[in-house]
Amino acid sequence: MKKWKFPVVKWIIDIYKPFRKHLLVMFVFVIGLEILTLLSPVIYGKVIDSIFLRHSLETTLLWVGISFLLYSINAAVDNVRDQYTLKHFDFKVSQHVSNLVFRKNLSFSMGQHLSTHSGIKQSIVNRGQSSLTSMAFIFSFEIFPDFLRMVFIIGAILYTSFVIGGIVLTGIAVFVYMTLNINKLIVPKAKKLQKLWNINGKMQQEFMANISVIQSHSQESKVSKEYDRHIGGIGKFGRILWSSYTTVTTIRSFISIITRVIIMVVGVIYVYHGTYLPGYLVILLSWSSDIFHVLGQFGRKQRQIIEMYSAVKKLHTLYILEPEVKIIENPVCPGKYSGKIEFKNVSFSYPTRNSEILLDESEKEKSVSEKSELAKETLRGVSFLIEKGETVAFVGPSGAGKTTIVNLLLRAFDPINGQIIIDGNDLRILDLHNYRGNVGYVEQNVSLFDNTLAYNILFGLNGKARYVTKDELDRIARMSCVDKFYNKLEKGFDTIIGERGIWLSGGERQRVGIARALAKNPAIMIFDEATSNLDSQNESLIRESINAVSVGRTTIIIAHRFSTIKDVDKIIVLDQGKIVGQGKHDFLLESCEEYVKLVQKQL
Repeated sequence: MKKWKFPVVKWIIDIYKPFRKHLLVMFVFVIGLEILTLLSPVIYGKVIDSIFLRHSLETTLLWVGISFLLYSINAAVDNVRDQYTLKHFDFKVSQHVSNLVFRKNLSFSMGQHLSTHSGIKQSIVNRGQSSLTSMAFIFSFEIFPDFLRMVFIIGAILYTSFVIGGIVLTGIAVFVYMTLNINKLIVPKAKKLQKLWNINGKMQQEFMANISVIQSHSQESKVSKEYDRHIGGIGKFGRILWSSYTTVTTIRSFISIITRVIIMVVGVIYVYHGTYLPGYLVILLSWSSDIFHVLGQFGRKQRQIIEMYSAVKKLHTLYILEPEVKIIENPVCPGKYSGKIEFKNVSFSYPTRNSEILLDESEKEKSVSEKSELAKETLRGVSFLIEKGETVAFVGPSGAGKTTIVNLLLRAFDPINGQIIIDGNDLRILDLHNYRGNVGYVEQNVSLFDNTLAYNILFGLNGKARYVTKDELDRIARMSCVDKFYNKLEKGFDTIIGERGIWLSGGERQRVGIARALAKNPAIMIFDEATSNLDSQNESLIRESINAVSVGRTTIIIAHRFSTIKDVDKIIVLDQGKIVGQGKHDFLLESCEEYVKLVQKQL
């Protein structure tokens, strides 16, 4: 397969392939419009020649009438083109690009989203997506028509006067040569400016996400100055960059001025020697002015194109990233899961948190070598067995590997060594969507949507929420203890709970998270520190919920509070990525020194 020298350009072309028929129709419109535009100076010349040669007034007015007809046809064709574009191109392009980028983001593994800063990624997506859409319109309605106009006009000038055509081509060649050299100077700096804007997006996202922290510590002035200082630095760099660009493009613009003056002088000489009539001089001057006007417009668009291309190139770097968690062809899709889980000699190291999509090619090799040095082994040869229907708790100090086990069970990452076996099948050969549909997960800080309570509870049902009856919803609410508060809400299940569930308390959010997991009727339930941030009353309610939903399901509990787990079937103690004890609460108190330390520390 042929390797493209400019893969970003190929990628852009591939993205717009679905619109190739509509683009072809639009290009036909453009050709027609440019031909009509090319004819306008000819009509002007005919009017002037008619006056100069003292033709009859009727003849001169006939040319004026032809000019009116030409304008009318031009306006009609332009209107038809606009209507066609609105119907087949304008909104559909934006929709197509947005869907492509959104689906690509969804294809990344949970681990990749965890390992890349969300603010930087969002900045790259927003700028790149906007630029990708804008480039389609600029090239379709500005660059291509302008290029076509230049080709037509140059051909017409060469046909009319080979000498003047040669002067025009020389001026264009010098203009293009200067443009290429300007690009060599500007493009690398434009990439740096784009990188600064992406970092600014990260900073802005972090400040907005933590605005309550900023206000509660009265640090508005501090972060405002910090943000202003950073964006001021971007502004200073941008001003220097585009100021130098403006200087060199001003010098370049003199090429068009000099060329037009030379054409005017040569044209005047031709008229004085009787080679051409004055009307021909008008035509040649109009055409040559049009060419250099187009070149000047391109010069002004160049800055915009450079900025957009830099943003699109960064988006392309994100787009070509492969999902780290691969789904095989024809994966295993069991009809029903029983919930038996086995870890066999599993080892895992987290990739270092990075923003690789910000790096240039020259920086990536350094990043890869740094990763290998900085990656820390989180799990080392971990093996355990959880039978179906068992309730098992994982305990250990912070960083022991508890949440890592959850991430591996959710297949946010794949282990570096060893196997995770679910009901006798390696997790890597299972249909991932089907498997996750059979796992209920309640995280420490439950993420909720700014929508109704019912929407959040039934979110994981993959389009089947409309089939859930009121009785089923009530049953889920009772088991998760949501029934303790939902009747107090303004509209019950139909109450909008606000961004991240802001209108609910911490305990209520946790119960909604349990209800959401339970609604899927999963074979496996996972509670990751579900009670760690709650007071004793809410902890009691959550514990009641956990006990209710665990019946008949394999249940995994990650917890610091031993009151939550002391009655489970088995407790697995982790320390520094290894299992140091397994058994019931009383057994571990007698046999596991690390477990005793954890209990004593809590007491």
